[in-house]
Amino acid sequence: MSVPAKSPLYYSLKLKFVGVIVAVLLACFLVFSFYRAERAEHVERLFEENEDVLLFSEELVNTHLGAVIEDLLLISQSDSLREYIEDPTNAQMRSNFLQDLRNFSIHKKSYAQLRYLDANGMERVRVDSGGLAVMPDQLQNKSSRYYFTEGMRVESGSIYISPVDLNIENDVVQQPRVPMIRFVLPIDDAQRGRLGVIVLNFHARQLLERLRLMGNDASSNVELLNERGYWLLNPNPAMEWGFMFSEGAGLTMAQLHPQFWMQITRKDAGMFYAADSALFWRKIPIHYTNALKYKPGTEVATQYWTMALRYDGEAWRAIFKPIVSKYSILGVIPILVGIAAMLYLIMRDRYTQKLNALNQLNAKILENAQVAVISTDLQGQITSFNEFAKVTLFRSLMSVIRWLKKKCCPFGQNPS
Repeated sequence: MSVPAKSPLYYSLKLKFVGVIVAVLLACFLVFSFYRAERAEHVERLFEENEDVLLFSEELVNTHLGAVIEDLLLISQSDSLREYIEDPTNAQMRSNFLQDLRNFSIHKKSYAQLRYLDANGMERVRVDSGGLAVMPDQLQNKSSRYYFTEGMRVESGSIYISPVDLNIENDVVQQPRVPMIRFVLPIDDAQRGRLGVIVLNFHARQLLERLRLMGNDASSNVELLNERGYWLLNPNPAMEWGFMFSEGAGLTMAQLHPQFWMQITRKDAGMFYAADSALFWRKIPIHYTNALKYKPGTEVATQYWTMALRYDGEAWRAIFKPIVSKYSILGVIPILVGIAAMLYLIMRDRYTQKLNALNQLNAKILENAQVAVISTDLQGQITSFNEFAKVTLFRSLMSVIRWLKKKCCPFGQNPS
């Protein structure tokens, strides 16, 4: 039995349905709001944790490169160098300086080469890794190398730090790959001007491998980029050092992940989510922090490394899976309660309809019944009666009146 479309019961049920739907939507909105708040809090916590890792990475880089600068300063201020440059033709002075470099190389395993080049770019003293002294007839002219020209160009008291690249032997990238950074300090004299440069070739492999291990957890991948967007570190080794190979010219973040690179170029540090993955990054200014140790006041970095922690889509979703699961369950609860409430209202409506129909049927039956039906409350007061009962009561009352008249007026006399 259905409710008439324009009956009061129909409008009452419709209003209740609307109320239930509004309540469910409000509950779902609150659940979603709590979900967004907790997710944002989790992202903020992740940002802080990864920021700590990135800051520590920056400190690690500064510590390693700062130690090289201190070694470079120590060599430049040594008595043996000063004596040698005062008299470059003196074999004993050269031997003393060479021996100091050999001792330095033996105790400092992180240098591939320690050299002194004159103002024309000619190697005058060179010691290779392990304290191996290079004979004078094997020394080479490096005037065409970029690190020499750049080192000769910097102002007095400054240190040139080359971009990290791979060591090349006989015009071929050395295998296995040997990452190298060259530190160049010009040697000046007040009367004679610039005499030459000290060059330290720093093995960067250990530093880079330590950075590779800096990931905050197993779900993030460490990436390190140079200022041009080429990878120095990448989970896929084939993506690394693209600028050293002709076939790797397009292996840059600008080419492969332009949305991330755009953000990196705009900010020194941050977090960005796109293309189903998330990236946390921080730029490490190479000249800025290290030059400050030697030349206070230097404020411009000529190159940057960008240390990044990337979460791919699957790893990023896995981080938030517990939160999504929890709020999915919480979101289903008001929907189920709303459905149950609507089913209850429908069942109650049907019950009410049936009860009303039954009452109407009973009333109709009682109205047409040929027996007197009288209803009373618990106190015995009459509450209702059917038509037959009304007629019967009327007839009984009339009979009683006639009987009383006979008793009060015998022999047919009318009372006066």
